[in-house]
Amino acid sequence: MRRSWRRCVFNRRTIPIVAMTANAFAEDVQAALEAGMNAHAAKPTDMRALCATLLSLIKRA
Repeated sequence: MRRSWRRCVFNRRTIPIVAMTANAFAEDVQAALEAGMNAHAAKPTDMRALCATLLSLIKRA
């Protein structure tokens, strides 16, 4: 059932990918975005910021 739900909600072109790195410098964020990531989250993780990022990406999908 889980796989069929994923197929309905996302296809390979719309699956959001968030880079999570310990590097939070502007050039690191830019490198992640240029590599094809949809967003960047720095570690240690701020759960509120991560949830907000995920929700914004899901709404766009």
